[in-house]
Amino acid sequence: MNELEQYISIIAGTDFNKIIISNPANKSEEYQKLVIEQKKDFCQISKYTKKQVFHENVKKEKLADRCAKLVSGHYRQVNAMTADAEHIILISKDGRCSYKVKRLADEAIKAAGAGRLNNTGSAAADNGHNRKKNYILSEGMNIEPLVDMGVFTKDGRVVNSMYDKYKQINRFVEILNDEISNLKVRKLNVIDFGCGKSYLTFVVYYYLTEVMGLEVNMIGLDLKADVIDKCNKAAQKYHYDKLRFELGDINGYKAPFDVDMVITLHACDTATDYALYNAVQWKAKMIFSVPCCQHELNKQMKPATLPIMSRYGIIKEETDMNEVMKNILTRRSTRKFTDEQIPKEVLRDIVDAALHAPSGMGKQTWTFTVITNRDVIARLAETMRAALGREHYDMYKPTALIIPSNLRESHLGRDDNSCALENIFLAAHSYGVGSVWINQLGAVCDDEKVRAMLDEFGIPSDHVVYGIAALGYAAPDAPYKDRTYAGEVRYIE
Repeated sequence: MNELEQYISIIAGTDFNKIIISNPANKSEEYQKLVIEQKKDFCQISKYTKKQVFHENVKKEKLADRCAKLVSGHYRQVNAMTADAEHIILISKDGRCSYKVKRLADEAIKAAGAGRLNNTGSAAADNGHNRKKNYILSEGMNIEPLVDMGVFTKDGRVVNSMYDKYKQINRFVEILNDEISNLKVRKLNVIDFGCGKSYLTFVVYYYLTEVMGLEVNMIGLDLKADVIDKCNKAAQKYHYDKLRFELGDINGYKAPFDVDMVITLHACDTATDYALYNAVQWKAKMIFSVPCCQHELNKQMKPATLPIMSRYGIIKEETDMNEVMKNILTRRSTRKFTDEQIPKEVLRDIVDAALHAPSGMGKQTWTFTVITNRDVIARLAETMRAALGREHYDMYKPTALIIPSNLRESHLGRDDNSCALENIFLAAHSYGVGSVWINQLGAVCDDEKVRAMLDEFGIPSDHVVYGIAALGYAAPDAPYKDRTYAGEVRYIE
């Protein structure tokens, strides 16, 4: 009996409530996850594909052998819940196993005993305000759009800095769930007006097809050709066969099918009016709409009975502050990173933000070099360490670098690159990606060995580097400092 078989035998011998086998070792794996539950005379294995669930019944005495065969070489994680503990098996890429047992707190023990388990196999503790919420889109689910958004890590965990976004997405899905459940339908035709970059569109499609098991035809509509092209490519990547994106105007749009649901979130100007008009004309069964004027309304609201609601503290922050201001005021430098790679789609958006930065006289003489190879990053840090004469210099070991460079002769180059770096930092923060400004390269970019590396990267020889954006996901113990604000402000009216 090998190590994995031994650990699985231990788990199978417990009086478990549920066993979850997850984290496929290969993208080609047929089943996304396996869930095992004890029945009266047997154990039932539910096998989840992207669109269906298949069931297999196994005698209890045969469960350990069957689980070992299902897991070996196919999955990297096993979670099992008993009344008082969570058993966890993790399998590395080279097949090494680790096994640990987490004892549950009293509240979680009660929840496990009552059978209240969330989709990751963890007990959902019920203790008043400390109750852990069971989200429809829970941790451990393989939801590629949430990974590309930077909300989930690759192993399906919520990125700490994106927890508010995670809750917001789940709240929207809960609203959908309440209404769709009342209709008792098996097929839906959906139009998403003003879909933009469509991350939420992808999440909704996942929820309708994978969670609800519905047959769905869905169209996202937007006015930007580059956005539509990008979204259609993403739909193909996710294998969302009945989701497509079209270039078109909400006003006068002709739907190719009988529309059951219309979604219009933060559509600009009069777009919401046109979307609602079309939905009514089509006799859509469901309309989910959030107009874009909410922040304007917030500024106009002056509660007569509770004026404190619009004046102080977190209430004012949550109602009045727009997302851009919140992003600016909450961003901090990160100086300790995890090893998790940033999704390519997120990096592309961050670089796109840099390209949209202000540029003196609109000249845009900059070049941006993106490095994600950890060995190359370490080699650059080592070369800079020697040039700077700083023994432990390592640029905080980020997972990605964005290096803006600009013409040496440009008197606006430093200013332009500074604007670009600020856009990079804010865009990264909006995706839950940590960042820090590395300014030492500016002092040594003409060092012979440093310049040789810049040449290797293809950075033009007549360019200088004023700063680097070091990026990565913040380590759990990375310090988060409250800022102190200094500097004199004068208003001349």
